[in-house]
Amino acid sequence: PQFKTLPEFTSPCWWVQDVPEDKCPQSMKRSREPLEWIASNRRKTGESRVLRCLPYFFIIGQCKCGTSDLFGRIKSHPDVAPHAMKETQWVRRSQLSESCTSIDTYLYLLQKSASYIQKNHGKDTVSPYIIGDATPAYFSFNEFWDMLPGNEGCKEPCVTNPDLIHHLNPRARLILSLRNPTNRLYSYYFHKAGFSKRKVSKQAFHGLVVREINVFKDCLTSQSLRGCCYNYTNFFSGTHEIDLQRGIYHVFLWDWLNVFPREQLYVLKFEEYSRNVSHYLAELFKFLDLRTLSETELTNIVDQKVAYQRRYGQDVGDMMNETRQLLDEFYRPHNEQLSLLMGRTNFNW
Repeated sequence: PQFKTLPEFTSPCWWVQDVPEDKCPQSMKRSREPLEWIASNRRKTGESRVLRCLPYFFIIGQCKCGTSDLFGRIKSHPDVAPHAMKETQWVRRSQLSESCTSIDTYLYLLQKSASYIQKNHGKDTVSPYIIGDATPAYFSFNEFWDMLPGNEGCKEPCVTNPDLIHHLNPRARLILSLRNPTNRLYSYYFHKAGFSKRKVSKQAFHGLVVREINVFKDCLTSQSLRGCCYNYTNFFSGTHEIDLQRGIYHVFLWDWLNVFPREQLYVLKFEEYSRNVSHYLAELFKFLDLRTLSETELTNIVDQKVAYQRRYGQDVGDMMNETRQLLDEFYRPHNEQLSLLMGRTNFNW
C-alpha cells in the first residue's frame, strides 16, 4: 500500500481512526503490548485517532560491524523517539511468516515510537522526532527472495530488500557500516556459534572457510557472481554456515544504489568510526537532519559504554595466519570493486 504522510511529522506518519488487532504472535511478543501503548496514549492526549509511522531511517548493515553500538548512540539523541527494539526483521523475514504479512504487523513493531511522537506533538508545530529500524541483515540477507512477489521465474532476485524499503519510504535515509570482511567473518562465526553454544576453535573456522570458498568457486562455474551471492540457500546450502558471500559488499551495495540515490546513503567504515566516534556521530546527526548537539550532550553520548562486545569464544584468540591469508586473497578483488564503487581507496583494507 501507499501512504499519504503528513508534513507536520519528520518521520513518515499518518492518522488512522481504527487500528486492527494484530494477529502476528511474533510482533506482539517483540513489541511489548502495542495495543496498550495506543490505549494509554488515547487516555493521555484525548485523541480519538492513532498515529502510525514508518521508519525515517534504516541502519541496513552490515552484521558484526558495530550496528548495535551505532544504533544505541543514535537513539540517545533527544530527537530520536524511544524504540521497543533494535531489529524488527520485518522487511527481511517476518512478513513471510504466517499471520505476519500485514503492514500492520510492521507498524505494531514501531508503535512505541509512534505513540511517543503522538504524545509529544504540539499543535501547529512540526515534530522533530524520528524513527529508525536497525536491522543489519537488510543489507545482504535475502534468503527468501524466491518467495517475494515479483521474483517469479527469476534466476536471480528481481526484487530485493532495497526495493521493499523504497516502496515503504522512498525518502528514507540509509546507514551502512562496513568492516574488513575477513575480520567480520571471524566475528560472525562466534556470533552464530554462541546461539547454540557450539564448540569453537581456530581449526574449525579454517575448515569452514576452506569448504565455503570451494563451494563458492564451484557455484561460479554455473552462475554469475550476483547469482552466487544471492542463491546460497536455494542451490548451495554449503555456503550458509558462516555466510562467506556476505563479505562481497559491492554486489549488494550496487543493488541498493540502483534503487536509492547516493545522497540518501551514508557508508561508514567501522574501523574509522571506532577510532573517532565523536566525529562520525556528529556527521550522522547532520545526515539525519537532527539538530546539532552541544559539546556536553555529544560527549555524554560518546562516553557511553560500547554495546554488544563479543564474549563467546574470547579465549580462542585470533584466527590462524593461514586462514587470514586465504580470506584476504578471496576478498581482495571484491574490496577493490567496492573502492571503485565508492570512489574511496580506504575500502581496500
